[in-house]
Amino acid sequence: MKKFYIIALVAIIATVMVSGCTTEPTPTNNHTNNHTGNHTLILVSDGTEISYEECAARGVNDKVIVLHTSGCPACGIAVPILEELSEEIDYEFEFIELSTNVERAYEIGILPTHVPTALIKCKAYTGAKTKEEYKNLIGV
Repeated sequence: MKKFYIIALVAIIATVMVSGCTTEPTPTNNHTNNHTGNHTLILVSDGTEISYEECAARGVNDKVIVLHTSGCPACGIAVPILEELSEEIDYEFEFIELSTNVERAYEIGILPTHVPTALIKCKAYTGAKTKEEYKNLIGV
């Protein structure tokens, strides 16, 4: 059974890497039947909202989670903006580079359908945004 999860995860990551970046909103809330430890694996796309309780259980409710890959043009824009913002404001950020640290995404049980994806206050936002847009989403 564990082998199935690994194969499914590799397929998801390959899809994310091939699909590249998106700025097209495709709101869905896809909870799969795959389990990661005590969590159901959640595939997020632009507009996906995860309940506060579910975010708290995964330890991601009070920080910005940035899911990205190398070679993604929009990631190359969004990640430096978010890194700069993380140094300027008093808010916790976690950057997860999926091509080198997919284990962390799997550990929290949240995988994006497109990159970059920023999970802010339990809501997913895909594509690159301006610094001001990110500040507004965070609420600073």
